[in-house]
Amino acid sequence: MAAPAAGGALGAALWAAALVLAGALDAMGPHTAVRLAELLTPEECGHFQSLLKAPDPDVEEELARLSEDRLARAEPSGPASGAPGRRRPRREATDSEVSDGCRERLAAWLAAEAPALPWDRVARALRRCGRPDVARELGKNLHQRATLQLRQAGQRYLPPGAPPAPAPAPAPAPARAPAQAPVPVAPLAPAPAPRSRRAPAAEPNWDALELIVERLPQAPYERSPAGWAGPLALGFCAGFVGSLGAGALLILLTLWVTGSDGDGDGDGDAVRLRPGEAQGRREAKPLLTEEQLVQPEAWAWAAPGPGPPSPRCPRGVGTVMGQGSP
Repeated sequence: MAAPAAGGALGAALWAAALVLAGALDAMGPHTAVRLAELLTPEECGHFQSLLKAPDPDVEEELARLSEDRLARAEPSGPASGAPGRRRPRREATDSEVSDGCRERLAAWLAAEAPALPWDRVARALRRCGRPDVARELGKNLHQRATLQLRQAGQRYLPPGAPPAPAPAPAPAPARAPAQAPVPVAPLAPAPAPRSRRAPAAEPNWDALELIVERLPQAPYERSPAGWAGPLALGFCAGFVGSLGAGALLILLTLWVTGSDGDGDGDGDAVRLRPGEAQGRREAKPLLTEEQLVQPEAWAWAAPGPGPPSPRCPRGVGTVMGQGSP
């Protein structure tokens, strides 16, 4: 029986903490409402109050209005023509409510309706009337209140000897000693000083600053003055040997391609004569001498070969063949 009772108590405590958090997030107090009304101008005050007094839009009706079936059908022109008539009284009421006492009436109305107004609706109305900065500040304020209420709700479940949670105030008050018997507690570290949340950073005066350019010292030169002699000599040698080898290779390749090596003893190495030189040589060296022409029988028998002697050549033929001789 004790275990179910303890579980039920724990569940009730968690449910109460959740309700406290939800109430802090969904509602704002009268002081916040009055401060909110003071931050608005008369024009924004009337617009903001009209947005808050308007009924909440029905989500189901909005979804039905934006459904594909309804968008596919053409809406009749009757309701469309009456829509400006429904918006006109709101504009007239807004113009009539803009006065010096608008903010006082808004503050009184918000102070009475603040516990029932969700903060998201108030923030949405502030954004629509042109004050998103006030909506952001309202969200920060409500978040801080919710954090404090949750911390206060959790203080009841802490053991008696446990140190209290650090408060967000700038100077936390020291905890009082319990009335019970003194319990040895370990010394606590001093709480860090809270930082200023809205402290603006000091912007430097750029015009008063001076530009200072520092040149770092260069490393000493480690190479010797004679270090260039080796690469220079190597370059000269490589260029000379390379050019000499390339020239010799080019000469050998030229001789091999042309085939004129200067011997003329071989079968294919004989130097071919030009047509002019060949004709001059034929003219300088006749085919038959005068002795052969005078004694053709002796020349015919003296010719080597096993064949029969050739017939006697007439003198007229020899004269024709020897034409051009001296």
